[in-house]
Amino acid sequence: MHGVHVAAHIQGSQLRLIPGLAHRFQEAFKAPLLGAVLPYLKARHEDGRNLAQL
Repeated sequence: MHGVHVAAHIQGSQLRLIPGLAHRFQEAFKAPLLGAVLPYLKARHEDGRNLAQL
C-alpha cells in the first residue's frame, strides 16, 4: 500500500500499477516505469536540461 499512500500525497498524481513490480527493481520494468514517468517530466522540463540521459 506504500504506492497508494505516496500517490495520495502528490497533487495531480495518478497511481499506475505495473504488474510484477515490487521492492526490487528489475530490468523488465524499466520501459513501463519510464513510460509512465517521462511524459510528466518532459511536460514540466521542456528543454530537457534537468533530465538524466536514459
